[in-house]
Amino acid sequence: MEINTKYQNLKETIKSLESVLVAFSGGVDSALLLKTCVDVLGREHVKAVINASPIHPGKEIEEA
Repeated sequence: MEINTKYQNLKETIKSLESVLVAFSGGVDSALLLKTCVDVLGREHVKAVINASPIHPGKEIEEA
C-alpha cells in the first residue's frame, strides 16, 4: 500500500471520531498523529497528554 493511501486511510479513520486523546511522546510518530488529528477534527476536538515517568526526564517532557 502506498504512503498516500495509508495517510488517507488514517484521515478517514480520524474523521469518523467525534474527538480524540493522543498520547504524545514528542517523537515523530505521535507528532504526526497529533497534527493530523488537529487538521481533520479541529483543535477543539483534540487533546494531547504526556506521561511523566522515570524514562522521560523532565527536560524531555518540556521539549516535547
